[in-house]
Amino acid sequence: MNEIAAGVIAKLVEMSDGIEGKKVMQKLVYFLQERGVPLGFKYQLYFYGPYSHELTYAISDFEAFGILLVQPAANNATAYRVGPAANIFTNLNKIFLDRFQPILESVLDTFGKKTSSELELLATIDFIDKSLRGKEEKVNRGRVVELTKKEKAKYSETAINNAYDELVKIGLIN
Repeated sequence: MNEIAAGVIAKLVEMSDGIEGKKVMQKLVYFLQERGVPLGFKYQLYFYGPYSHELTYAISDFEAFGILLVQPAANNATAYRVGPAANIFTNLNKIFLDRFQPILESVLDTFGKKTSSELELLATIDFIDKSLRGKEEKVNRGRVVELTKKEKAKYSETAINNAYDELVKIGLIN
């Protein structure tokens, strides 16, 4: 079990007073990593945007160890709350958490009130942008928007462009 990830995710859930939705959890952890918290989860583009199988397995472990409480919520969603063992892992990783506290706060301030659909679009654009940057020397907005539209046809080009602008504004895309 990744004890650092257990502490960080428990702290994230605690700071947000609970997280509702598997997609929301996936995207918040994705953005933590993109902002520089080294949790080591590998993401791939999936039906609802970037997804980590490793994170899903880790959350199952965190539930088994009492770090997280995973409960049903409204609309068939899953609710995450801190479990009775959460403090053990947040205390164990206090130095690490103190170091990355500003990023946790920033991710929650920026993304914590977004809907799962908004997070899906933002994370998908960010993922596509970073994937292209890993393969190409020069990446342009038009190409990112085009690939996002192809991947996520349910979003309008205006919505994609607005989300792209938001990612530029917060400094995830330059």
